[in-house]
Amino acid sequence: MPERRTRRRQDRGPAAVMAALVLALVLAPFGCAGHKQAVYPLTAADAAWQQANDAGKIAFEQGRYQEAGRLFNDAIKQAEHFRPGDARLATSLNNLSAVYRARHRYAEAEPLDRRALAIQERALGANHLYVATTLANLAESAREQGRYEEAESLAKRSLALRERALGPDRPEVAAALNNLALVYAAQGRYADAEPLYGRALKIDEKAFGPRSAQVAAVLDNYAALLRRSPRAAEAASLEARARAIRTELGSGDRSETGASPRAAVGRPPG
Repeated sequence: MPERRTRRRQDRGPAAVMAALVLALVLAPFGCAGHKQAVYPLTAADAAWQQANDAGKIAFEQGRYQEAGRLFNDAIKQAEHFRPGDARLATSLNNLSAVYRARHRYAEAEPLDRRALAIQERALGANHLYVATTLANLAESAREQGRYEEAESLAKRSLALRERALGPDRPEVAAALNNLALVYAAQGRYADAEPLYGRALKIDEKAFGPRSAQVAAVLDNYAALLRRSPRAAEAASLEARARAIRTELGSGDRSETGASPRAAVGRPPG
């Protein structure tokens, strides 16, 4: 990501990308939240999908991305045989995308999220929170591939959907603010990015506490932004605070763990 300051480009640690696995972990196995569907008996195909999905989740959380990718591919194959509009296909596509994004393979992640988005918009409508999450994923992929105008449009749409559905002070909104700020920072639009980081920081401090991993991630991004301006002293203060939080939480120094800026998305409510 544009604000990453690591010794070498490497896979993100599981703690840094947990939020990237979004839909598979919260959607009901037979449909999206708020979308009524009939309840059918559990079939062998249903069980196979659930098993692959759950095993993929565990592998992802443990940083075993190659195994997670294989399992989520298996889940996609199962879901493609379900009824049209079944949410499990979008779930599996989003999950495989999360694996690719965790490994910086954005060109491979993007078509998966675009396919998931089409399914979600048909099944749930264009203003659903799960749509906002997939838009955030697409914004990250566009930003990482240098398509900043497209990334900005996607990030703004994701932010607007979350603010409208959840209100202005939810952690999901903070994640969307952070996303949009990353797009601005990548373009050198520091004056546009700074107030977004400030707002995200206030939301996360209130939601998670001032010494939380979420706060440390925003502090890292905010500090990286200030480093590009004549405000190095402020940046150093933010970096020191983030470092102290990680030490207290036992997550180590960011430059040693390969952690990256806060993931583009938060877990949707469900």
